[in-house]
Amino acid sequence: MEEEGAEAEAAGVAQEADRVRRTAALALAALLGTSLVAAPAYAQASDADLRTARELFTAAEHDEDAGKWADAYDKLTRVAAVKLTAGVRYHLALCQEKLGKLATALDGFHQAQKQAQADEARDVLRLVGKQLEELEPRVPRLTVHVVPPVDDAVVQLDGAPIAKALVGVPIPLDPGSHTVEASAPNRAPAKATIAMGERDVTSIDLQLGEPRAPAGAPAAAGAPAAASAAAAGPATATETAPASAPAPESTSGHSSIVGPLLTTAGALALAGLGVGAYIAAGNEVSSGQQQCAPSSTRGPCDSAVDTVRAWDFTAAGAWIGAAALGTVAVVLWVHSSHSQPSAALLVGPARIELGGRF
Repeated sequence: MEEEGAEAEAAGVAQEADRVRRTAALALAALLGTSLVAAPAYAQASDADLRTARELFTAAEHDEDAGKWADAYDKLTRVAAVKLTAGVRYHLALCQEKLGKLATALDGFHQAQKQAQADEARDVLRLVGKQLEELEPRVPRLTVHVVPPVDDAVVQLDGAPIAKALVGVPIPLDPGSHTVEASAPNRAPAKATIAMGERDVTSIDLQLGEPRAPAGAPAAAGAPAAASAAAAGPATATETAPASAPAPESTSGHSSIVGPLLTTAGALALAGLGVGAYIAAGNEVSSGQQQCAPSSTRGPCDSAVDTVRAWDFTAAGAWIGAAALGTVAVVLWVHSSHSQPSAALLVGPARIELGGRF
């Protein structure tokens, strides 16, 4: 009795393992996009349908011999719609391999092998075993990792979602370009396109974005502090900034009027010199007239004339210099009049003086 119980338990385990293998194989077939034609109800197939299917199968074999793999695959698909045997599965997979769909063909050979074992089709088993041995290392494989590995991430391969069990494990693919995507709630998605060739074994990381706060939710812990600091920036600066030292009294105002003052003083001095020379010339003229009027000859009066001329020239030169310096002084005073003390040279018929505010 114990032996019978052990045998029954072993049979149950074998059945469960076979069920798991079938489920995994079907999931992989769906992932790879294999067009598995459901087995029809053979009892309903008419003799005419079966006869047509046999003729199509023979024609497909001729296409295979001629290297017309696409034509052969089309005919075999029509045969499979009538009756899908292990031999038909084998030839479908053979056409897919020749058309470059290596991963799809690999799955097809496995399906043919399983059905050949169930149907005890030894001729198919001999053929498919050799094909699997040669094809297995040629199939490219891609391993997809999601970073960070969040539980609610969804991974898509060529637009179709893949099972979570296939994330992080090598996935057989047909050679060519493939697109992988990963997404998760409240995170920026990741996407990549990769070209796979025969025998390629590649791994790729899909980097998801940082978590995003849901709409209307309070910001992250650091955000309010940063926002409040930004909003209270001026007040904080007023409270914490050290009091600035009083600026030293500027001396630029005094230094900026030195030039105009000196120029004005020089102009006044030259003007005064001119006035003095003019007066001296007048006095010399009066003195000369008294000394030289009785005389009819110039003789001793020549020196008085020369003196008068000298004073005249001195007066004229002093006034010219005073006028020049006065002009310069006016320009300098105008330049500094906006913010500095101002002064002006006042010249009238009977007076010359410096006026203004200092």
